[in-house]
Amino acid sequence: MQTASPTQSTVAVFCGWGMATGLCLWHEWQRLLEFGRSSAGFLAWFTFWDPATTLMLGVLLLLPLLYFTGVRQTQRAAGGPSAAWMSSRMCSVLLALTCLLSSASIGFRQITVPAAPGLRQERQTAFWKLPYCYHDEFSYQLQARTFLAGRVAWPAADIADDAFHQIHVLNRPVTASRYFPWTGFWVMPFEALGMPILGHWVAGALSTLILHRVLLRLLRPQPALLGGLMIACSPGIAVFSNLLLSHHPTLLALSVFLWSFLRMQDNGRTLSAVIAGVALTCAMLGRPMTAAGFALPFGIRLGLILLQRPPEFLQRFSCVRVLAAFGVPLLCGFLLLGWMNTQLTGNGFRSAYQYYTQTWTPRHQYGFDNAITAEPESAVLESYNHWAVNLTPALAIRNVRERLIASAAWTLGLPALLLLLPAGILLACCRGCGSPLFLVVIAVVTLHLVHIPYWYDGILHWHYVFESAPLLLITAAAGLQQFSDTLRCRLSPLVRSSWLLMVPVASLVPALVDMPDIWGDSAVSRAVAEQSFSRVRQQLFRDLADSPIVQRPALILIDESAGDQQLSYVINSPTMDADVLVCRRPRSEAALAEIRGEYSDRIWYAFDPQTFVLQPMQSQ
Repeated sequence: MQTASPTQSTVAVFCGWGMATGLCLWHEWQRLLEFGRSSAGFLAWFTFWDPATTLMLGVLLLLPLLYFTGVRQTQRAAGGPSAAWMSSRMCSVLLALTCLLSSASIGFRQITVPAAPGLRQERQTAFWKLPYCYHDEFSYQLQARTFLAGRVAWPAADIADDAFHQIHVLNRPVTASRYFPWTGFWVMPFEALGMPILGHWVAGALSTLILHRVLLRLLRPQPALLGGLMIACSPGIAVFSNLLLSHHPTLLALSVFLWSFLRMQDNGRTLSAVIAGVALTCAMLGRPMTAAGFALPFGIRLGLILLQRPPEFLQRFSCVRVLAAFGVPLLCGFLLLGWMNTQLTGNGFRSAYQYYTQTWTPRHQYGFDNAITAEPESAVLESYNHWAVNLTPALAIRNVRERLIASAAWTLGLPALLLLLPAGILLACCRGCGSPLFLVVIAVVTLHLVHIPYWYDGILHWHYVFESAPLLLITAAAGLQQFSDTLRCRLSPLVRSSWLLMVPVASLVPALVDMPDIWGDSAVSRAVAEQSFSRVRQQLFRDLADSPIVQRPALILIDESAGDQQLSYVINSPTMDADVLVCRRPRSEAALAEIRGEYSDRIWYAFDPQTFVLQPMQSQ
């Protein structure tokens, strides 16, 4: 296996060190000047750190000191006993448990729920027990519950100009989630247990275990262990494991695909190819564009292998077996999707996602000039539809920049990635364009490229490219290995290993741990606080709806004309027979009369989301 020359390696290492150190120095200098202009004075710079750069700057400045004074240490350490490492399987399991603990530490954080007007006192509730933050999450939960009931859809709730429309849920021609089915299938058993978010925690832990096995195929055990630790403790992966979105089930499927693909290249077994094909199909049924962007370099590589027909590969694996192993699962996936499309939209080639976008939110469509389009068929989500801005080349460039910066910040930190990526990319290039590590690097690029034609940069500015996180961390782990090789001649094993460990620690600790007297809240705490706002308001509304002041059966009409439709409270059971139903207050008298005719047996209430006041109203 080819490696970089000592000169190339040294250049890449110090290029990364120069970029990371320059960024940290520039940022810290700006902070120092800002403190100097304030009443706190320059000394405040020593007492309040920036979580992204201050600690990392200390680690970076330590390297040249160690490098230029490390010869004697290396000579004394030569010939010493090598460190004993636990078995790789045990490492993989421990990393999976670490990831599970990281996710649970967020899920079990106690969130303060204030008293609803006129109701119970303030209380503390675990983050995972609160209602969801994004309407996508409610839609995925509906999908899981629908599959648990042995159905793919429920009867339509098309009443009074979509007054009962739930965001990201079809309410005509049937009631069903608008999303692709893999996430619902994965969440289904955990929904049956009453804790659907546990499915995402488990998916993250299994992904970490599998990705550590991938790292062991690409790198030596020590950098592979550090890479697995970075994945297990990545703040962005932990935050998204507590959102009931499609990312973690898709990440699990793509991790299995990557691991099986590498095994297939090594052993040529049909079973490995079939597992890779099935895993890619599951990912396609979760996030199609993401699966395509992730797998594109591997597909091109496989196609070139088959076209070049190398004898040693064909001895183990025929072209027919390769094509069948990938083609049959993908064909079955498309047939399943076509059947579901027929059940949901009446057209096998029109997905629920496509139907929903065209009907209610056409400005949210994929592609440039998305806002230059016809008005939606239904105006019930008019303000939500107009939230989308028009995608231009300038906005696309800005989105790419935002996604790249956020990807770095939420995986390992921008300084740490600037430090490690040049060395990791060099190692990938030296191994050749067809090497697995090079394909990992290219998959990061293609995953970002396929999402350029979308107007929104994403939740936390990066959720569309979330699945690039482990790929970036694998490349960073390769950079750690290259750093280790470059520093071997100057530093003793203990000093070298200690400094390499400081890099992820200095990046991840400020992102995960609150230190009020040093750097304040961590990035994870800030994300949880941001998402808790919607969750707490949803919980307060449920407290009101479930309180004794509401006589049952009840219908609560909500005036959303002046509110934020992204914080909609219209969420109902698909059977539409609950004691309390919720709908929007329609704009027309005809629609209101239709609701009166349908629900004349219920006691009506009006809810104002601005004042959070719930009061009786006349239904007649």
